[in-house]
Formats: sequence, structure tokens, C-alpha cells
Amino acid sequence: MTNKSDRAKENIDNAADKAKNVVDRADDGSRNAGDKASDMASNAGDKARDAADKAKDIAGDAADKVRDMASDAKEKAKDLAEDAGDMARDAGDKIRDTAGAAADKVKQAGRDAKRKID
Repeated sequence: MTNKSDRAKENIDNAADKAKNVVDRADDGSRNAGDKASDMASNAGDKARDAADKAKDIAGDAADKVRDMASDAKEKAKDLAEDAGDMARDAGDKIRDTAGAAADKVKQAGRDAKRKID
């Protein structure tokens, strides 16, 4: 029986050694994977910061362009408003002149009609 128990003990020892080797390899693998994951996270963080900086630059440039466009649009609107005001004044003057001329003609026609009646 000793022979069988010796073999059983030997098998248990072999199994324990194999399990220990698997654990050691897994530990090494997890450390390597952890190191790689850490490197990847660091690289990803760097890339994210670079992208954020670039996005800020682009946003700043876009904001500057929008401000310039708004200023240009404001100036153009001011010019158009002045032109519209000039046109309205000119139209008012023409209407006043035309209305005055029409009133003068009506007055003249009234005087002429009165003379004919008298």
C-alpha cells in the first residue's frame, strides 16, 4: 500500500507544482497585461489631451471668425438701414411734392370753376 500512497502523494505533488506554475504564469501574464494596459491608458490620455487642445484651438478660431462675421454683418445692416432711411426720405419728399402739386392743381381747378360760375 505504501507504493500506492507514495504514487498518490507524488501525483498530488506534481499537480500542486503544475498548479503553482499556472498561477506563476498567470501572475506574470497579468503583470504584463497590467503594464500594457497602463501604457495604453497613458497613451490614450496623452492623445485625449492633444485632441482637447486641438479642439480648443479650433473652437477659438471658429469663435474669432464668428465674431468677425457678426461685426461685418452688423456693419452691413447699418449701411442697409442708412440706405433704406435715405430711400424712405426720398420717397417721402417725392410723395410730398406730388401731393403738393396735386393740391395746387385741385386749388387751381377750384378757382377756374369759380371763375366760370361767376
